[in-house]
Amino acid sequence: MFRAFHHSASIGLKRTAKGTFISGDGQQQRVVEMDMFGKLLRQWDLAKLGYTFHHEVAEAANGNFLATVSKTSARLANGKPRVNDFIIELDPVNNAIVHEWDLTTMLDSARYPKLADGSTPGPFAQSPGNWAHNNSITEHAGNLLITMRYQGLASYTAAGALKWIISPHKNWGAKYQRYLLQPVDENGNTVTDEAVVNGDATAPGFDWAWGPHTPVSLPGGNILVFDNGYDRHFIPNAQAQNYSRAVEYKVDEAKGTVQQVWSYGKERGAAGFSQALSGVQYLPSTGHVLFCPGMGVPTARGFGGRVVEVDPQTKEVIFEMEITAPSNTAFHRVTRLSLYPENY
Repeated sequence: MFRAFHHSASIGLKRTAKGTFISGDGQQQRVVEMDMFGKLLRQWDLAKLGYTFHHEVAEAANGNFLATVSKTSARLANGKPRVNDFIIELDPVNNAIVHEWDLTTMLDSARYPKLADGSTPGPFAQSPGNWAHNNSITEHAGNLLITMRYQGLASYTAAGALKWIISPHKNWGAKYQRYLLQPVDENGNTVTDEAVVNGDATAPGFDWAWGPHTPVSLPGGNILVFDNGYDRHFIPNAQAQNYSRAVEYKVDEAKGTVQQVWSYGKERGAAGFSQALSGVQYLPSTGHVLFCPGMGVPTARGFGGRVVEVDPQTKEVIFEMEITAPSNTAFHRVTRLSLYPENY
């Protein structure tokens, strides 16, 4: 017998290499490890280490935990707090911070267009103190890959050296221009329309990821990401006109380009639009992709989320499920798991 414990999961459950599950708790500012029956095995108090949890914890290849956090002591020059712009690597055995990455040392923290977006609650809206709004971290091609609601995707080394940025080029400072990848459409044509490059328009076969979540490093080296569509083309959200996508990108570091390989979701329109949360998952057994908008999605009984399995080759929908929620938010993430770990 064991006692149940209260856990406010911000990302659901992620299976570790040893078969247990880890998750983050945004209310109690901790990372927890549990077994399949929900028994708490271990927990790590982030508050005692000087941080609060924000959205993501993932197990790295070396067994350590990568987490997107806010640093309690971080302040703007005017003394006001800044949030959601730190990444940490936590050694779970020794309960020690191995690495801390301050995104203000890598990216343009002065980049925040002032949009009259009344659909975003104040604490989550972009501001000088919430300029990045980090939400995901993963390993990719030997480096780190992050998504930020307000700045796009970026890759950097363990030493904190910026590699590249996938983001509309508008409003980036001069020192960051060399890191901005140039867009290439699905047919392999370089996109030269400045309106598309800057993010004011879309092109056939290419668009940037707006308010992105859940980057996935694919087996062939490409990147899969959930493009929320948040304030797409710098236009405040409008449910009837906006959409979310699952999109795959191919980065060529030597050429400094990012090519859109395929996408799914624009054809669903408002029926698949989620301005926040949400995720994608690659299913290696079939090559299919789960497209999972999780908040504010219209359903037959109200609002919630949608789980869609799609074949990227044909755009055929293999499976679809609606989840209606009284809060309008059905889930943060959806992950398809086998009953037992792969190495069981």
